[in-house]
Amino acid sequence: MKNTSLVSRRLETSTASIDDGSALVLDLSSDNCVPLRLEGSALAIWAELSEPVEFGELCRRMAQRFGAVETSISPDIEKFVTELVSAHLVQVDGKPA
Repeated sequence: MKNTSLVSRRLETSTASIDDGSALVLDLSSDNCVPLRLEGSALAIWAELSEPVEFGELCRRMAQRFGAVETSISPDIEKFVTELVSAHLVQVDGKPA
């Protein structure tokens, strides 16, 4: 994924916060949607996607938030974003999965 790739939530998603600090996210456009439970860094990434953001900026923000080296965490963030695309929860460069 390029640093300039724009990552955004799909409009057909819903998020429900849970008292334990996690959240459930689901794709409302699917009859077979399965809620995805997010917590920790996954929930932090989801929160950053409340507005469209370039992938490189997302990595910079997460590195700063967690005191990590950007180049060390960007592969994990890319893997997670790819999982969110596969779950029809986000799109990259305006293209849904």
